[in-house]
Amino acid sequence: AKEPLVNRWEQGDGYVLFSSDYSFAPVRPIRWERRVLSCGGAYWLLQDVLTGEPETTQVEQNFQFEADVHVELDGQRTVATAPNGARLLLVPLDGGLKPSLTIGDKTPHVSYWPKGSPSDVLRSEDGYDQRHGRGWTGRSGSRLLPAPAVTYTGQARLPATLTLLIVPLPAAGGDVPAVDREETDDGTMWTLPTGTGILKAKTSPERLEVLGG
Repeated sequence: AKEPLVNRWEQGDGYVLFSSDYSFAPVRPIRWERRVLSCGGAYWLLQDVLTGEPETTQVEQNFQFEADVHVELDGQRTVATAPNGARLLLVPLDGGLKPSLTIGDKTPHVSYWPKGSPSDVLRSEDGYDQRHGRGWTGRSGSRLLPAPAVTYTGQARLPATLTLLIVPLPAAGGDVPAVDREETDDGTMWTLPTGTGILKAKTSPERLEVLGG
């Protein structure tokens, strides 16, 4: 970025909302907005909203975990378990994408970032071109380590809204919150239970609005 980004940060009674957007133009005439809503500090509602053209497009949601995290796919859900047994669940609520698990993929992954032209070289350093796929982490040192990555893929009709829950759970017990949704003429009304009550949020391709309890 060459100047400060204008992102949305909103904090209210029982919630925190952050959102930011990115345009893929001129490579693709598509705008991507990510919304992250903290529901009473108990879990997160995450939305990826894609608008623009063409009418349908191939989409991917990628979630990278650390090397010491064990990841399993349970249908469309992702269950990540830390060494101490604590779990983190990714629970898709819409979008119809299918998950796949990758660990240490050596097939070069083509990217258009940052120059806008396709390349399978992630970075050139010390005369060496880094070419690798998904499922690697380098946060534990100077070397890349194989680590689980989950990618949700599929076709989406624009405007598309991909919604999922990110739910932390203890090593034993714990439940995924029973989220309710109601489709309206101008969006979707979400009823989000928290540890202290109920949070209401209305979403559309244009905006996420928290309406309170």
